[in-house]
Order: sequence, then C-alpha cells, then structure tokens
Amino acid sequence: MGLDVRPAATLAEVDAAYELAARVFGPDYFTAAATKVRLRALDPVRRPDEAIVVLSDGEVVGFVRLVARAVWLGGDALVVGGVTSVCVHPRLQKLGYGRLVMEEALAVSRARGDVLSIAFARRAVDGFYPRLGYLGIGCHPELTVPVTARTGARAIAITITSGLDPEASAAYQTAYRATYGTLPLAFAREAVWWPSFARRMQDRLPPVDFRTVRSQGAVVGYFVVQGSRVIEAAATESAADALESALATAGPGDLTLALPPAHPALAPWRRRNHTERIRYAWDGGHVARVLDARRFAAALADATRGDDAGAAAADARDHTAARAILERVAGVAGSGRPMIALPAWSVVDEF
Repeated sequence: MGLDVRPAATLAEVDAAYELAARVFGPDYFTAAATKVRLRALDPVRRPDEAIVVLSDGEVVGFVRLVARAVWLGGDALVVGGVTSVCVHPRLQKLGYGRLVMEEALAVSRARGDVLSIAFARRAVDGFYPRLGYLGIGCHPELTVPVTARTGARAIAITITSGLDPEASAAYQTAYRATYGTLPLAFAREAVWWPSFARRMQDRLPPVDFRTVRSQGAVVGYFVVQGSRVIEAAATESAADALESALATAGPGDLTLALPPAHPALAPWRRRNHTERIRYAWDGGHVARVLDARRFAAALADATRGDDAGAAAADARDHTAARAILERVAGVAGSGRPMIALPAWSVVDEF
C-alpha cells in the first residue's frame, strides 16, 4: 500500500479531505457535510498546504486542517496554528495514521511561524493529544452570586436586546478588544470575524443567547449566555458600569459567571456575597503545544513582568524545553499555581 503524508498539493485534494471529514464526523453525513461547507466558507483555505493529508494509493484517508489565529500575551499577538478536522478513515483508525498526520501538521505549523498549536479536544480523544506533546492549559472557572446579592449592582440606564445587531460589528469588536485584549492567551479576533459570528455559532449557540447592551442608544457591550452561565462578556472602556448592570439581569436565579479569572467584569461581583471555584485541565480539554519556545518565553516574560521565563528558554530549541515552559505556565511544575491567569476558552472560541 503506497502511503504519503504531506500538505495537500491541489484544491481537489482539499475537497477530498473535507469529504472524508464529513463522512467521519457523521453519523448524519448531510448535516456534517453542511457544517464543513459552512466552516470552510468562514475560514477559507488560502493555500492547499493548510490541509495536511494522508494518501493511500492516491485516496485521501487522513486529514488535519490548520487554521490561522492569534492570541494575546504580554501585549504581543502570538501567531497560532489552530488544529481542526482531525480525522482518519474508519478502516485505518488505531493504526498510527492520526499521529503521522498530526506530526506533519506540527512541522508545517512550525515552519510557517506559528508560536503555538492549539486544539479543542473532545473527551473521547483527550489521551491522543498529550501523547503528541500537548498540555491542557485551559481552566473552567465559575463565580456564582446568589440572587439576593444581585440587587447591589449599580442601576444604569441601559437597554438589553437578544441577538446580534448586524450594524454593530465594529462596536462588538471594540468592546471585545477593550475587555479581552489584556487577558493572557485570549484569542485576538480580527474585524472580519465579527460579521460572521452568527454563522460561526450556528448549531452551537442559539442567537437569542447573545445579548447586546446599549446605553443612550449606542452599543457599548454584549454578553453571551449558555444555559445558566455567562461564558463571555465585554464592554467598551467607559461602559464597565453598564456591563455590570446588564449582567445583573442575565437571568433568573443565581448569577454564574464562567469568565477568565482575570476578567475585569468579575471585580464588582467579588465584593459581594459569592462563591468562586476554578478547575484546571492539564491533561485534556483545550490543549496547546509550544512550537517556538523563544518567542513564547519572551512574551511570557513581558506578561509576568520578569525575565526568568525568557532566560530559561534563551537556548530552548527542542520540544522538551518548550514543554517545560508550558508546564510552568499551567502550574503543572512547581507550586501547582499557574504563572498567569489561564484562559477560560469557550464554545465561542472553538475552531
């Protein structure tokens, strides 16, 4: 059996790879195919080599798609290779082809200058990514405010509407940048990201769960609910009080904020009666692997206002050194406490 693992050479091979993914990610092929068409339209393949394929006698039997993203750290935007659509033909699963295609994808990602590789792993495959050197660096925080303590929020004249306003993309972007731009490893979202938000969240987040916040008629922020939890919230620099007031009306019962621990919107709620817990995920879930230790360490040193991380990686060229830096960030090494407030990535961030 002739086997070839490489970046796709033609768009025809990319098409065949997406067809494979639709069949693997069923069980409803037509729904999976429609989802792949939508996601490919939102993040078009700019070059065939963004699709890494395994070919067996000319047939595409394995696939990994690299998606260009960036995260903020220490004021820098670090280039990220998002890993998505990882699949192998059912007849060849558990034979090592998944590892082969992922190792090729990592090599391509590193060569094109990605500082990190990030994948949103599902529990069924959590063990796969750690074997490739990935480490869970996400966290799952919950700050809960009893309903009796919510009345202390400042009463600001605001209007809250459900759903996205198609004319407010620039305002959403401004609010997101003002709120998440200083949070370590939060995703940087380009201007083109926001007009496609509704399509990105199709089948993942009902439109009604996105709430737009207005003050004096102008959009000043938004928040996103999922079930009984607020999973994202943002406001312009001058609208922190408006966001606090909006969150106080997020729903009946206790208020649960599943936001990154360093999120500025949490500060006023921590002054009230509340409970807060954080569960870290070091062995699965949302996972990352450092590809450029020097650049990552330099940004980390800036983010932590110290040069110890940078000094430790001054000559870091191999994966072992990069892994050690990532373990320090996540808190796996040393005290068990993260060096930085880890991101609370949610369904909104998934590729």
